[in-house]
Amino acid sequence: DQEDSSQITLEEHPKTPDKSEKHPKTPDRSENHPEMPDKNLLMASSPVPGGDRGNSVRIKISKQGRPHAAVSADSGPEEVRDRHDPVKVLPKLDDTLPFSPGIKGSVEGLSPDEAFLFGRIQEAMEISDFEKGALLTGQFMDLFPGSKLYESMSFWRGDFYYRLWTNGAKASGQDAIRNFAYAIDRYPDSDLKPIAYIKMAQISSMSGDYFQAIGYMGILIGQAKETEYVPLAYLTRGKIYLNMGQPEKAIKDFQILLDKQPGTKIAKEANFLIGSYYHMMGLYEEAERRLDELADSDPDLYIEYPEYLLLRAKNYLYLNDYERARDFLFKAVNIGKQPETIDLLLSRIGDTYHNQEKEKEAEKYYRMVIDYYPDSEGASIAKLRLADYFSDITILDDLSKEKETEPIGELATLEKAYQLFEKKKYSAVLESLRDLIAKPVQTETRTDAKRLYNHAVAKEITRLYDAGNFNDLIELYDPEKFRLAGNIDPHITVLVACAFNNMHKYDDAISTFSEIKPYDLDSASKGDYFYGLATGYLGAGDAGKAQRVLEEGLKNELKNGDRKRLAALLADLYRKAGLLHDAYALYQSTVTGKGELPDSETARVYLSMGSIAAGQGDLKTSVTLLTKCLSIADKAKDQNELIQSANMELGKVFYITGDHANAVKAFERGFELGYGPEKTDYWQNRYRLALSYLKAGHDLKAEEVLNEVSEGQDTVLQQRAQIKLNTISLDRQLKRLAIGSDQEMKQINDQSQ
Repeated sequence: DQEDSSQITLEEHPKTPDKSEKHPKTPDRSENHPEMPDKNLLMASSPVPGGDRGNSVRIKISKQGRPHAAVSADSGPEEVRDRHDPVKVLPKLDDTLPFSPGIKGSVEGLSPDEAFLFGRIQEAMEISDFEKGALLTGQFMDLFPGSKLYESMSFWRGDFYYRLWTNGAKASGQDAIRNFAYAIDRYPDSDLKPIAYIKMAQISSMSGDYFQAIGYMGILIGQAKETEYVPLAYLTRGKIYLNMGQPEKAIKDFQILLDKQPGTKIAKEANFLIGSYYHMMGLYEEAERRLDELADSDPDLYIEYPEYLLLRAKNYLYLNDYERARDFLFKAVNIGKQPETIDLLLSRIGDTYHNQEKEKEAEKYYRMVIDYYPDSEGASIAKLRLADYFSDITILDDLSKEKETEPIGELATLEKAYQLFEKKKYSAVLESLRDLIAKPVQTETRTDAKRLYNHAVAKEITRLYDAGNFNDLIELYDPEKFRLAGNIDPHITVLVACAFNNMHKYDDAISTFSEIKPYDLDSASKGDYFYGLATGYLGAGDAGKAQRVLEEGLKNELKNGDRKRLAALLADLYRKAGLLHDAYALYQSTVTGKGELPDSETARVYLSMGSIAAGQGDLKTSVTLLTKCLSIADKAKDQNELIQSANMELGKVFYITGDHANAVKAFERGFELGYGPEKTDYWQNRYRLALSYLKAGHDLKAEEVLNEVSEGQDTVLQQRAQIKLNTISLDRQLKRLAIGSDQEMKQINDQSQ
């Protein structure tokens, strides 16, 4: 792969920007990066698999409006800035360090057996037979404890075990540490000690024993002073600190190298690790400064550290410099050996165009990834993008099924749900996400899915409530209520509780209201809360609690219309309790000022005030209030029952005042509109109508109504109606007799003449 990629020249794609021009002009795409890169060129590099395999698929966050506010035509999810996972540059501590230096001085004077065994040890070293080398050095030390090579053999034996460890024999790591420790203890002033300490620190750190590793480096730095191994000790200790999660200490060690060893390979690696750390921490400007310094000092740095290219590309992505990000991504594709595979790199190139709203260019790269790497993660990401461009749910369905057990499949499911949300198909959103949110392990995708699911629940509850589909609303909420607790806006919970009220499930309504803390609600929803809770208590037959809720509610900051609504309901309770003065005052407060109450409610308040005034003998005021009630109700829709009641009340007042003509009109209209026998005062008002007919001189109509009353259900009124009918009959007979007597006297007078 490396030989193939050597045929590619970087000039075929944009070069790293000139540091003298911080923001160069956008390169001419026709010259530097063609519309469709050549397939052979792209296939030439073969990145190392594994590493950070993040993606840059967009994550959307839904707008959080009032739950019962009107949904505008363009409301729905909004896109936020694309998310790019940072490059994770892990410090490499398992690099193989060289063998301890060779034998100093002449080896003459060795016995034949010593020389023979020494030759075999050197042979093992040359052919990399580390296991044999460890065995032979052990034999040498056992057979020749007084040899002048004993010091070298002590450290070499540790080296052989160290090489076995670096080749994957993890158990050999402790053998290496034990042999190095023996050698150091026996030869504390040996020149071989510094590199032995570094190897011991590497093994300990890779085994997770960070504190022991730090201890080894502390000893070396303290004892070795300014030897050639001190910079390597600082670098190694800094890497260990990074792995321990103590970056401040690591950067302190790295900075020592930058100050004392500027321009060296060790200093460059330290600066590279500092820059990658700042990138990881989101300090992108500072990371860019460090990486710029590296590029200035060594333009070919990416050859030794290929991940440098992706690091710079992602750092520019975070800085929203998509042109420069794309330049480095093209280089990363050519050079290869990246923490991400080529399909992901190409999809990121598409993302740079996507973020610049150049959808045509982006689409070309997305389709290229799908065509050339059809089963790759990059192809799945590209499909997600294209599905978003064309609102193609079919692509997302296929992708979610193909990659059902993979994170990308979950992303496809999430994207499908977002598209359904944008189309206001909230029930379909819930159905598509139900399995995903049920998964126990939390990932960012599943967290976003739950957020969207909760928002879709809120939207669907609002839609059902506004449509009056309270039963469907409750069927949606009930199975979800424990999961939704604390995860949806309390305003939505208010709607659910009010839906229970509308279904006459008052205990459930009260229980749901109890989950809400009034201080979590804004003034726009507090009115619904207090009014709904009071209504629930009234439905459950507890007027006392309802009254206390309303009184407490009126102490809160409420919208003017909600305040009047609560006052009107509280006035009703006062009226039923006989507190007519307090009730009248509250009623009056609801119709004072601008009319925030609906016309129907305002008319009902005037009806109640008119009834109270009549009961207190203020008949003139009562007529005025009842007339006002009818004037408003006649203009409102679907107020037939209220108009009936107002006419009955007005008829009674006219009856009492002796204005029987107007009483007849009021009673007749009420009965014509359907005021029927189910009303408790129906027969009483029929009887009053009959008497008003009599007073107004409509005897036949009076008899007709009285006959009806005499056959009704009120025994007392039946008797009174019968008596009244008998009286009418007797009066009629007396009139006949009087008329008859006058005629006989006239005949007698005529005859006498």
